[in-house]
Amino acid sequence: MKIFILPLFCISLTATAQKKDSAVLQSFKFRTPNFRAVALQGNAAGLFGTVGSGSEAYFFQVNPSLNSTRLISTNNRLYSSNFNVSAIFYAGNNAAVNTNPFQYLQEATTIEATLSHTIQDRKYSGQRYKLLGYSSTVQQFYNKSNASLYNNRSGVFTTAAFNVGKGKGRIENVTDAQMAYNILTELQKNRLLVQEFTIEDAYGLAQTITQINNIRLFDFRRKRIYELKQIDSFLQLKGLIKNNSIDYFTTVADNWFYAFNQLRRHGKEKYITLSPGIGYSISKTSTNGLAGSAAQNAFQSGSVTLTIGIEKAIAKSIKRQFTKGASLQTSYVYIMNQNKSNGVVTDGSGSNVYSFLNGFLQWGYYPSTRTSINTTLNNTFVVNYQNTGFANNTLLSLDGNYFISYNTRVFVNITGGVTATKTNTADLNGAFISSFNIGLQHFIR
Repeated sequence: MKIFILPLFCISLTATAQKKDSAVLQSFKFRTPNFRAVALQGNAAGLFGTVGSGSEAYFFQVNPSLNSTRLISTNNRLYSSNFNVSAIFYAGNNAAVNTNPFQYLQEATTIEATLSHTIQDRKYSGQRYKLLGYSSTVQQFYNKSNASLYNNRSGVFTTAAFNVGKGKGRIENVTDAQMAYNILTELQKNRLLVQEFTIEDAYGLAQTITQINNIRLFDFRRKRIYELKQIDSFLQLKGLIKNNSIDYFTTVADNWFYAFNQLRRHGKEKYITLSPGIGYSISKTSTNGLAGSAAQNAFQSGSVTLTIGIEKAIAKSIKRQFTKGASLQTSYVYIMNQNKSNGVVTDGSGSNVYSFLNGFLQWGYYPSTRTSINTTLNNTFVVNYQNTGFANNTLLSLDGNYFISYNTRVFVNITGGVTATKTNTADLNGAFISSFNIGLQHFIR
């Protein structure tokens, strides 16, 4: 009999632990009156490989960004505002041997700067909400290439869109609950707790963490002291800690300072939105080997997009996440063009209607507080009503993120998929696409 008791006991402990961590995550509600944060992030990525027979492909990219966020989360309102300033420097070679230089770039360099602002405001009445939103983008770019339709291109474009809609349900950010559970689990594992913590203890610590993150102190040393004192005060108040020790301090500090908790969400949402938008772009092109030595292009666009969708995020456990969603979009787009080349001005205009059917499945696995792995299967089906054509893209991607040192991580992205297109003037055409990306991320927080 004793031979069978131990395995059954282990299974019972495992099931209980999984039930506890999923209950903490799934019941948590992120509530904060006025959260503000600024983050400076820098990405550096590169790739070297071969294309075709005897040719090489490479690229190097640096992408620093500054992000400012404001968030109001109450039972009756969910408001978010986001400012982002980013820059991209890209240098690479992606040409195959004996290909047409007018179809494939060889060496290319791109410099790009972008400023964007997004607002979303949901007002809730029970489980139903009304949505008002806004987004805008201003971007300037410069591109230089030695083998394509052009030598140099530069330009600027702006877009603005407004969102109005309604929905049912709410997807909560449960990242603070993940952090709380990890701290308590590690303390319990190291036998530093007086008693086993409960779901209520973990929920209360998660609320304390939310309050801590809402306090702004510009002296980082004092801020760290304040954060650790608040966590310690909660644990002492709950009677979970009796005696302070260096083991207790290092366990809390390690999970608080060195963990990179992945964004975790839980809940379900159905929505319908209407988004009118406008855009303006102007660019200059220096051509390569063509009759026109320079050209200038400007266009104005207007669009209206209707979206119906559903999304469900499930925090299955502290280590597993599953998210799925589907949406149907229909867009009407009107464009006015003006081209100037060698003193000749050409005006044009046109309109079109597109429909997009999007669906995705995403699996997340987080074996430790410093490692995250996400796999996403995405399918997009597009119908172009003007030329009675369609396109279907199916992509499978694998993203990994691993801790190197404080605020510095290495990331890997592998993507593969198939595409199929057909128009009223061309037969069905299919292709396989793939990419591999590895780089470094550093955060200043």
